[in-house]
Amino acid sequence: MKKKKVLLTLSVFVILTLTFSVTIANIAVNNYSRFTYDTIDDIAPAYSVIVLGTSKKLRNGRENQYHNNRIKAASKLYLANKCKKIIVSGDNRKVEYNEPRDMKNDLVLSGVPEQDIICDYAGRRTLDSIIRYKEIFGQTAGIVVSQKFHNNRAVNIAFSPVAISDGTSDWYGLGPVSVLPGYQRRGIGTTLIRQGLARLHDLGARGCCLVGHPEYYRKFGFENVSEFVVEGVPPEVFFALSFNGLYPQGKVTFHAGFRAEGR
Repeated sequence: MKKKKVLLTLSVFVILTLTFSVTIANIAVNNYSRFTYDTIDDIAPAYSVIVLGTSKKLRNGRENQYHNNRIKAASKLYLANKCKKIIVSGDNRKVEYNEPRDMKNDLVLSGVPEQDIICDYAGRRTLDSIIRYKEIFGQTAGIVVSQKFHNNRAVNIAFSPVAISDGTSDWYGLGPVSVLPGYQRRGIGTTLIRQGLARLHDLGARGCCLVGHPEYYRKFGFENVSEFVVEGVPPEVFFALSFNGLYPQGKVTFHAGFRAEGR
């Protein structure tokens, strides 16, 4: 049987504690394959990596290739100087079942120093792991290591910090929201955006910007702002929403993992 690819996701993000995230995360994940990578060289360095947990062994006693591939990916990232620390987040509800411990032990065997591995023993779900990554471990940017289905859900509840040429900080880019056809026109995308913006505001952000459809995002308060642009993107599809009424003047650069510039 052909082994599954080791997929890495780079997502620089503010983690959102949305009450409806479990439902949304399982629906709006069909358009995020461009956030996943299977080549180390394509991934920008980050301070930390979070590895999402899974069992080391299958029920039949065989090795779990999901576990093995995540360990390989994380160790390669560390040894390639793509990160300084690795957080292993998984389930430890029973004494005899300890995903973070198993991941840590195998990372050490792969050449990662023990002092650079941090265990999160309460990552029972993807959502738990991602929220704790920000709220407990204080990480607002990083690399998520898992299989594609996990990483899509992690990215789906994320905003991406942007750089602005005039030096303005605390602005974020909103990624595209995509809902499967069978769940469209139920207000899912609208709810996700409104709750996400509210949470972003509460976290102290100054504003949010995006590249999107002119007829959709205005209802959230987004507008075209002169002298606030993304190079190579038509101004009519670049929108900004300030939380304090002040708008930067300069060029926006999205993180390499965000790919909003079409490069």
